[in-house]
Amino acid sequence: MNFLALCTCISNSAPSSNSICLQPKEEGPCFALFLRYYYNKETGQCERFTYGGCGGNNNNFETQEDCEAACGSVPTPTTSVCKLEKVVGPCRANIPRFFYNKSTKRCQKFIYGGCTGNGNNFETKERCEAVCGKTKRPCCINERFSRCNAHCQRNCSNHELPSLPCPRICVSGCVCKKGLVRDSNGDCISPRNCPSGTSPTLGN
Repeated sequence: MNFLALCTCISNSAPSSNSICLQPKEEGPCFALFLRYYYNKETGQCERFTYGGCGGNNNNFETQEDCEAACGSVPTPTTSVCKLEKVVGPCRANIPRFFYNKSTKRCQKFIYGGCTGNGNNFETKERCEAVCGKTKRPCCINERFSRCNAHCQRNCSNHELPSLPCPRICVSGCVCKKGLVRDSNGDCISPRNCPSGTSPTLGN
């Protein structure tokens, strides 16, 4: 066997992110056990896999965030994934996944066979609800979507307090990005731009 064939050539020009995201998952010929993420073009999701440590291709990311940043803009079918039917697939793996049931309007568990399928296939219930749940809505500039912290946010009146007395509940919604607070209009701004006199005096 010619082991040189296992080596991969690296082009002088980097491939586009879209072409990277369409590459298949490749564990490589080595036997290390590195947890990595790849973009699954069949499900439209970034998913975990075990990388052997050598070879493989560029559809190989150290974190889920890196994968989503590179492949989140890959064109998807015009039909919303949340309207697709559950597809177990022809393979016989026993992988717990979640799909959005458009009839019950809930994310429900199912067993995925491990190959083919469609985009209505999520690794966690939280991910399914973030994509298809009723609470999902577009967030404005300087905001991000949070699964649990939308009910208790810093604003111009409380941003100097060391901690906020938040109730132990989970409310999904849009929150300000790190370092920003809400003003009286509901916009996310830098605390430096808050009107003077809006912060409470500590100790009162």
